[in-house]
Parts: sequence; structure tokens; C-alpha cells
Amino acid sequence: MPIGARAGAVGDEYVRAVTRHARPLSISIGAATVLLGTFLPWVRLGARSRSSYLLLGLVDRLEFTSGSIESAGVRAWPIVPLLLVASVYAAWLHRPRLSGAIGLVAAVYAGGLAIAVHRAPTRVLAGVDVVIVGGGVLALASLAQLTSPRTVG
Repeated sequence: MPIGARAGAVGDEYVRAVTRHARPLSISIGAATVLLGTFLPWVRLGARSRSSYLLLGLVDRLEFTSGSIESAGVRAWPIVPLLLVASVYAAWLHRPRLSGAIGLVAAVYAGGLAIAVHRAPTRVLAGVDVVIVGGGVLALASLAQLTSPRTVG
């Protein structure tokens, strides 16, 4: 076997190994960032800071949501951590399509809600920005998973 051919095979093996771990790692980083952001303060109401869970619980109790779709979206917010964990788990099991689909749903849901809160006429705190950044990372990583070849490694 010529030396160049052997070097190419080693290089291809290295690329496969890096790709095999880079995609799950990028999903994990995006999901962890979104999850962290959901627990950080999102808004200050009066003298108290509220995380996304406290904020959306308040929105639900005060019935600020006008339609059934918005109400369902607010009530489904506690599912976000489950979606994030499921996406990471599927990524590390090397199920790129499943991981990408779940991750994209979580990224669009969490990022979309964070952007909506960011546009609200109130003082927005760090949690919203962390979710927006994490959602962007997760969305890009999820799209990479969805567009990856069938066999990675």
C-alpha cells in the first residue's frame, strides 16, 4: 500500500472519529445552555426576579394567554427539559435524525418564546439571552444532525 493511501485512510478515520463525537457534543452544549437559561432569571417583576418557569406559571394563572394555542404553549413549557435530554440522549446513541428532530423542536420552542419575552416591554434579564444563544447553537447542531449522512463512523 502506498504511503499516501495509508495516510488518507488514517485521515479519513480521524475525521470520522471527530465527526462522531463533535455532533453529539454540539447538541449537548446547545441543550445545556438552553436548560441553564430556563432556570436563570428572565424578568424582574417588582422586587423579584423570575425564571421562565415562574414567569410562565404566573402568565398561566393570570390567564394572559388569549387563545388555546398560546395557552397550550405556556402549559407545555415544563416539557422543554425533557426534549433537551431526549435530544442529547439520542445524539450520543448516534441517532442523528431523531436527535436533530427533537433538538430542532426544542430550539424553536425555547428560542421563540425567549425572543417573544425579549420583545416584551419589561426589563429582561440574562436568562432570556442565554436561551436565545443556546437555542441558536442547538438549532444549528440539530440541522447538522438532520443533514448528516446515514452512517457516521
